[in-house]
This record gives sequence, C-alpha cells and structure tokens, in this order.
Amino acid sequence: MRALRIPLAALVFLTLTASCGMGPDGIVCEVGCEEAAEDETAPPDLLETDQAIALPPIAQPAEESLDAGEGDDGSTDAVAFDDAAAADAGTDRTDAAAATADAAAAAPDAARRPGLLDTSIVKLIVEPEGSGRDDAGQSFVDRNYWNFCAPGAVTAALYYWVPERVTGWRAGYFKEPAHRPSTIPAAGTYWKSDSRANSYRAYGRAYLMHLAMQVEPPSFVAPGMVPFDAYPTHGSNLVDIRDTLNWEASGHASNWRTFFYAIVYTGSLTANKLHHDIKQDIDGGHALVVTVDTGYLPNWSRSLSHAITVVGYDDEAKTYKYVDTCGVRCNGSSRSRNGGVWTIGQTRLYNAVKANGMGYVW
Repeated sequence: MRALRIPLAALVFLTLTASCGMGPDGIVCEVGCEEAAEDETAPPDLLETDQAIALPPIAQPAEESLDAGEGDDGSTDAVAFDDAAAADAGTDRTDAAAATADAAAAAPDAARRPGLLDTSIVKLIVEPEGSGRDDAGQSFVDRNYWNFCAPGAVTAALYYWVPERVTGWRAGYFKEPAHRPSTIPAAGTYWKSDSRANSYRAYGRAYLMHLAMQVEPPSFVAPGMVPFDAYPTHGSNLVDIRDTLNWEASGHASNWRTFFYAIVYTGSLTANKLHHDIKQDIDGGHALVVTVDTGYLPNWSRSLSHAITVVGYDDEAKTYKYVDTCGVRCNGSSRSRNGGVWTIGQTRLYNAVKANGMGYVW
C-alpha cells in the first residue's frame, strides 16, 4: 500500500456542475446529447487508429521543458481559456510502500506493453445514454445518465483493481435513490455487464450504474458517487471520485481512506508533476481519473468540463493514451465514438487539465 498525505485542500468539495457552460470548479458531464439525433442507432465503428487535433496550447511556464517539440499545433481554431487555478495546494503521495498496493493489481496488467495498460475491456466501457432502450428492451428517458462521466471514468480505472466487478457485476434494475424521473420504468432501468443495448456493445454498465447510484463509502452521506438532490444531477466531485476508487479498490478494507488514490489540484500543478504521476501509476499497473477541458481532446469539437481515464504514456512520441466513456450521443461530436482508445500530446493533456481548473485523482 502506498501511504498518502491528505492536505486540508482535499476537504474542499469542487462540484462537478452539470450544465452546458463551465462553472469555476465544474465538471460538466452533460455534453451535448440534447443536440444529438435521437434516432442514432448505428454509431461508427471503434477507432482503428488514434486521432489527434490541434488547438493553441496554454502558455507553458518557461521552466517546463518536458514536452518541448510535441507537435500538436497548427490549428486555425483559436480557443481562449482561463487558467483557473484552484485555491488548493495539491497533495503528495509517498512511494516507499508502493509494492504492496501494486501487488494487488488485477490480472489484466500481466501481459501489458510498457507504458500502456491492457485496454481490451476499458475501450468498450460506455455510459448508458440519457434515452433509448435498456438491456431488457424497456424504453426510458433519464437526463441523469448524460452526467455520468465520473462513474464511467472510475469504472474504467477500477478495472485494473477488480476486473471481475466490471465484467461480471450481476445484471439488475437501477433507479436513483432520490429525484428519479417519471420517464423510467417503475423498477428502474435494467443493465448487464456485457450490454448490447442500442445497437452497440458496452462492458461494465451494471457496475457503472452501481457506482453512480448505490456505492456508499463511509464518507458518503447518501448512496451513489453522483448526488441526486436535484434532477438532473449536478455530477460528481474529486473527493467522491477518490473515495469511491479507494473504497472499491481496497475491497472495503479498514484502511480504505489511505489505500492508494489521492487528489492533485491544479493550483500547484506542473507538467512534470502530471507526467511523474501518470508514469508511476501506469508503470504500477493502475489508471488515473483526470478532469479536463474537452476543447483539447481529439474526440471532441467543443469545450466542456469532463472526466477521462488515462491508461498509457509514450515518452518517445510525447503522448498519453486515454479512454472516454462518453459515447456518440453523449458527446454529440462527429469525432466521437462509442468507446476506443485516444492519443493526446503530453503538453496538450497538461493544458487540458490546467484549463479545466480542477485536477486529477492518481
């Protein structure tokens, strides 16, 4: 187990605001589905090759030379972002006891390539859509589902700890503990671990819905890592992401609070710090949940606040790899896919995190 030190900053709850504009601390997981075609039932195939886009990066501090030469520039689509640094100082995690936690890594990591986790399952983790049919063929409309980027990203990260939960969580009915809409079946929507709803395959939906609506670490005041105090939900936050990861990855152990994951806020973040944390976790067989401004991502065409899962790095190419559980109708962009693994320049991911102004859980 890796020991960690939680600063006072970690007690600050940065709400992941659900709207189509960016709040000062908000992750927006409602990402354009309202504008997507409701009859879209034949999404594109998964990516055969990684894609990249070019946006002007945020000015890099002079002392940061980690990603010098990374070639993602050249776009004519100028986008201006505020570097909204959080007031929190971030957090440290000591590495001396890493071997114990890393030994608990799940089987999928055994044959992975250096710098890249096994993505055969996580590339097919896609959040349920906000309308359509569930795995029982029931019709539903539930706007909460458009805001499940955090449970989706956490599900992908937990695959590297408890793969059997992602691929084998018992199928069942799921409904919100409060403020559930009248436009879902009375018993809730029905989801399997291997879903074929709405004409494409998706893994982990039963577990994802469990995390969104039912998981309850001792620090939670209500079930679910997404608050259901209003409809639609306002999304999750970094503290609940961290606590859910530690609670589930530890197997609900007594030391769950300090089991592995910690928060890093953007206030003191550098590219070198981000790269260190990504490299350490990936080398240890684990993934990170990172909050970003989607304007920098290759599978997005506009700017929103969002959560993704980083699953690899390549220092020679100066890139990172990530999965995004927001599918075609959730994203609404012609660049999006229902699943897949995406490549982004190292400088660009750093800028995406800084522009979003929240941080990540590693």
